[in-house]
Amino acid sequence: GGGGGGDAREARGGSGRPRRNEGVADMPMHAVEAPEVTPSKRKAAQPAHAFSDFSTHGDKTTGLANLFAPPPDTIFPGSLDQARQAGKQKRRWVLVYISDEQNFQCLAFTRDILKNDMAMQLLKENFIFWQRPRGAPSEEYTRFYPVSSCPHFSILDPTTGQRVEELRSYRDVDTFVESIMEFLGSNELVLDEDLEASAAAAAMQAEKPPQNQSAAPATAASSASAPAATASSASASAPAATKAPPRELRPEPPADCKEPIVNLRLMLPDGSRLQRRFLESSPLQDVFDLMAFHSYPTEVFEVSTPPPRKCLNAADPSSTLAQNGLSKNIMLHVNKR
Repeated sequence: GGGGGGDAREARGGSGRPRRNEGVADMPMHAVEAPEVTPSKRKAAQPAHAFSDFSTHGDKTTGLANLFAPPPDTIFPGSLDQARQAGKQKRRWVLVYISDEQNFQCLAFTRDILKNDMAMQLLKENFIFWQRPRGAPSEEYTRFYPVSSCPHFSILDPTTGQRVEELRSYRDVDTFVESIMEFLGSNELVLDEDLEASAAAAAMQAEKPPQNQSAAPATAASSASAPAATASSASASAPAATKAPPRELRPEPPADCKEPIVNLRLMLPDGSRLQRRFLESSPLQDVFDLMAFHSYPTEVFEVSTPPPRKCLNAADPSSTLAQNGLSKNIMLHVNKR
């Protein structure tokens, strides 16, 4: 029995321990290479970036990439200075959006607003959209304009670089569209060439020879009689303007209505708003009646859709809201003719 144990120990190297592989044992230690860690393995251990290309992380995250990735044709790719130059060439404001990739509000903005057709059409037709994450990529903006929190939105004049307005964060698509349209309705983009054209027109007017002095008394007499004529014509037309009272408004559809509803908002010239619900099958005349009821008759005021702008005054009043492209949540602009 003892001899058999000795033979077993000898077979295992004489010490009871298993014999190492002779090929490896004979190699020097520096020749034994550690297993290679491939780049893909290193990346797998890192947390996924909020706006990274999730398509490289496997099929399970592809849907997340599509959900939160900004539309590629929306964001201006160049520097902020290049965005201003593009704004001058295309006569558009520069809309700056500084995002925080760890902030869910920024992700929600990308998901809900940047992928909404109406909101994106509004941006593409009126703005150069310059979006960068907070930090080094946005330093060319944050060096000159303070950013207190994200998401951060501001509108720059492409000519002067002045920050014309800093916009609040948006809860949903409707508030974003409403704020942008309010800005566009109350601000006019004036470029250098516009100022030069105005100056040239004023110079040409100043170079015109003075009118014949003999015509001055007649002009003065006619201007003196103008107020009386205006007053008489106004008094003559006043009864015609007030003779027909505005039509009574149809009642709003009930909250449990099964038919498609239009939540309509009218942005008025003074900045105030009117809001009322209609059926999609309601005639356009109902909108005109709402305007007239609040002293904005279509004879004096025009109502138009968001860009691409379409004036509704010329539309058939008996046509439905749906036939005129008005559905769900819509805001219309009311301006004096």
